[in-house]
Amino acid sequence: MNADTYVRRGPPRPAPALPSFTVGEIVAAAIDAVRAFVIEAQARRLRYRRARDVYDALRELDDHALRDLGFDRSELTSVAAEVAGEAECTRVRSLLTRHSAPV
Repeated sequence: MNADTYVRRGPPRPAPALPSFTVGEIVAAAIDAVRAFVIEAQARRLRYRRARDVYDALRELDDHALRDLGFDRSELTSVAAEVAGEAECTRVRSLLTRHSAPV
């Protein structure tokens, strides 16, 4: 082995730029993360309670009233989740108008 094998040729490379954080910035970032977690947990709890209230209200209706609303009893959980914003709205509602009703 030659001693020149390990000698670097050319100008020295600059050190990679790394972001420097102060302890205050790290603590502030941790507090922000905890705050975001708490806010999301509260929102999730509110959506759950809203879905449960809608489900309970729909469950008290009889099958005829549910049919009049366009729902089947097997859809109550899904409907409640959609109303509360826990699930994507997938139901298509159509309004009968004079133009769309058969003559």
